Amino acid sequence: ATSETGPADSTGASLQVGEIATYEISVGLPEGTIADLQITDFMPTGMAYVVGSLVVITNDLSGTLAPVTNITPNAGLLGASGQNVVVVWEGNSVLSATTNASSQILRLRLDAVVLNVPANTGLVPQKVMTNSASVTFAGNPNPPVVVVGPPVTLIEPQIGISKGVSPDRGDAGDEITITLVATNSGLATAYDLLVEDALDGAVFNVASITNVSMPEGFVFSTIPGPADVTVRYASDVGSGQATNTLEAGESLQFVFTAHLAQDVEPGAFYTNAVAFQADTIYETNSVGIQRGYTNSAQDTLTISNMVIAKALARTSATGPADTTGSNVTIGERATYRLTVTLPESTITNLTVADAVPAGMRFVTNSTVVDVAGFGGSLPGAPGVATTGGSGDDVTFTFNGLTVVTNNNNGADNSFAIEFDLLTLDVGSNTGTVSGSQTVLPNSASVAYGGYPPVHTSGVVNVSVAEPLLAITKIMSPASNSVVVMDL
Repeated sequence: ATSETGPADSTGASLQVGEIATYEISVGLPEGTIADLQITDFMPTGMAYVVGSLVVITNDLSGTLAPVTNITPNAGLLGASGQNVVVVWEGNSVLSATTNASSQILRLRLDAVVLNVPANTGLVPQKVMTNSASVTFAGNPNPPVVVVGPPVTLIEPQIGISKGVSPDRGDAGDEITITLVATNSGLATAYDLLVEDALDGAVFNVASITNVSMPEGFVFSTIPGPADVTVRYASDVGSGQATNTLEAGESLQFVFTAHLAQDVEPGAFYTNAVAFQADTIYETNSVGIQRGYTNSAQDTLTISNMVIAKALARTSATGPADTTGSNVTIGERATYRLTVTLPESTITNLTVADAVPAGMRFVTNSTVVDVAGFGGSLPGAPGVATTGGSGDDVTFTFNGLTVVTNNNNGADNSFAIEFDLLTLDVGSNTGTVSGSQTVLPNSASVAYGGYPPVHTSGVVNVSVAEPLLAITKIMSPASNSVVVMDL
């Protein structure tokens, strides 16, 4: 027999680590006097005798065993791995004559536990253990009589876990579905399952965590920490086998949801891991031996990033004879509009940089921030930094926190910056010949927190246009002493 008898436990001669096997040794004894009767159980390496478990059964024995019994090992909870159990009846054992000599049977029962040692593997190739026993006595002229017991084969689970998040991209307030699948590809049942997924409180709104589904026989809970929360699925001790176990070839699915927190940062890449543990013995056995297993999996989640778009809004020359479209003349201002679209998130020190082309310069005090329709909040007017010369870039920095409210409305996640660049009177700006005009390309980028830019706009070009002046002079022959000149 074995100690594990539940509906999901091992059967027959298959044993798990920590499982206790009960062996029975039956010895046929002759009538008469036997000096120092000795029975030895040969314990295989990887198993240990449970001290105190020996039971001597004399129901089928007529006579009297020696009064003193010496049993080794006899100290502690367990014998050593592979330590033989030796039972000696010191003195004379006297067996009475009976009409049926075959009824003189002495039986011993003892327990041996499968130890949690590296050599005990229950996966292919599995370890096979054989227990044998012998009987002898003092002065025996023959070798001890040996019997080989039935072999036992070790089995064990092989647990795995997978994790998926859907969607795997989002921003503050979005609901994320996390699916965890526990598997057992081994040869035995896994017990005392514990699945734990630690969620960062800066990434997920811990108050929004909700269990969606789990198998029968498990309980769901959340364990708060200083800055995060652990989602836990555990075997329900009140449910019992086999609902709260993971049998060989079985898989179990656990699903919960959580919303992304307001504090997520644009473009951030978060890796989140789940841990899974189980063991080989249902709850805890009498000797405290079992093998524990751990496995883990992770998945990634990306926060939507910032996007910037640039357009030429207008130019300063608007008369009927002035330049039109994307043509600018020397001294003319070009007004650009930068549209910044942000994910619902919290952004530190939002920075917009404009790459001013050589031949243009930023016009001081021309900055206008347009927040019409913007559902977030800026920390105030931007700080504007530029050296103000030809081709000197200009940077707009919103020092502090820009918060885009997590209302799941993408239509109110944008604001705009308008500013002017002046077309300079420099030698490189020429525009007298159509098709050979100087093109002034301009683009902008957006960043935050001192990190490199996360997005750059498309290039917006303006072309320099200037007049090409000419004059001709014609002098007519003199008539009546008058010379006529046409210009």
